[in-house]
Formats: sequence, C-alpha cells, structure tokens
Amino acid sequence: MENKEIFKLNNIFYSVQGEGIHIGKPTIFVRFAGCPFRCPYCDEPAALTEKGSFEREVDGLYEIIDREFLRKYNFSYVEFTGGSPEIQNNKMLYNLCKKLKRRYVGLKIGMQMSGGIEIHKKLWEIIDNHKIDFKEPACNIPFIIDINKLTSQDEIKFVVDNDNFDWFVEEVKRFEYSNVNIIVSPKSSAYSNEMLELENAKELTMRILNARLGLNIQVLPRLQQLYWCNKKGV
Repeated sequence: MENKEIFKLNNIFYSVQGEGIHIGKPTIFVRFAGCPFRCPYCDEPAALTEKGSFEREVDGLYEIIDREFLRKYNFSYVEFTGGSPEIQNNKMLYNLCKKLKRRYVGLKIGMQMSGGIEIHKKLWEIIDNHKIDFKEPACNIPFIIDINKLTSQDEIKFVVDNDNFDWFVEEVKRFEYSNVNIIVSPKSSAYSNEMLELENAKELTMRILNARLGLNIQVLPRLQQLYWCNKKGV
C-alpha cells in the first residue's frame, strides 16, 4: 500500500466537527477512499472502496485545500478521514502536512485512525490530534497503538450500546494511567433519528455514571447524526 504516488480521494468538504474534543469546530474534511476493514457500524460505506474516487498528487491536493477552502473560509483545522487515511502513502501525507503548516502558521491537523494500523513516526509527530477508534470485537481489528505515545491532545473513541457495554468497561481500563481523552459515542443505525440519538446518549451517560469508571471520559452524541442524520458529505 505504501508504493502509491497519488492520493485516492472520496470527497473534500467543510462542516463542523461532529465528535471528539473539537466537537462543533468548523473543519475542512479530507476524505480518502479505500479501507481494508469492514466494520459493521461504518458510517461512510461509500468511502470503503476506491470506486468513484479521484486522484491527486501532494501538490494537487494541497492546491485544492489551499485555494478552495483555507483561503475562502479561513478555518484553522483540517481533518483527514476516510475510508482509512493510514493506508495512504505516509511520506506523502507528511509532505502535505508540512506544506500546509508552512503556509498557515497555527493550522492544526487531525487524523482519524482505526487503531489497527501504525503510521510512520514523522507522520505521527506532525499530526496534532490523533482520533483513534477502539474497535469492538465484531470488527476483528486489534488495537496496536502504543498507549505511551498518546497525549492530552489525542482521543480514543469507543462506540457503545447495551450489547457491548461490559466489553467497553473492561477495555477502557487500559487507559487508566494515560491522559488521553476517552470519547464514548452511542452506536447509531441506518434507521436512527435525532430523538433516538439523544435518548441513546442519555441512557449511555447514565450507565457510565453508574459504573463509576473515574476516567477522563466524555459521552458525546455525534453532531452529524443530530443535525443531518445519515446524510453524507456533511
């Protein structure tokens, strides 16, 4: 996968950050195409393959982000999402980040990660916010990220419902001595709606409070579900 000389892209758009420690922040999303995994609760199946994708080299993608988004909207946050950004050429991703940060001092870059793929050291260090999923057993994706690398600028996300709550309670203990942010989101379905999202979040919050886990946990429904509910490209 690392021999690619181009990026495969599904979409580039701006919206508000829907989850995590930057929730509500205006963000430019760069959605890459292709993912080796098939998580049962994937919320962007259209980006799982490279079908319908478009290609850009580093300079070409930089030009789009710069000309079409950063110059127009003056946002201070860019996020790589997917699909799976990790399977893109890591050296190219690093070079893209370096170009963006040289042009826009203070720009922060986040990257959504599966937790099942390591990225190169230089790419890890230039990314400001690692948003790492901790996948439930049904996904069959082991968590291989070194916990010692995680900081208070990073986050681990659990997608939780009644069926996997006990699993979550056990696995979250791995991060007891880390200052990483723990984000817990209620699991959604294709038939979800705004009221159901809020009810699920409320129920999950009460269960976590009653469990008295004592960790740096935030229970957050996803804004994209509350605002647009399964609409794509927002």
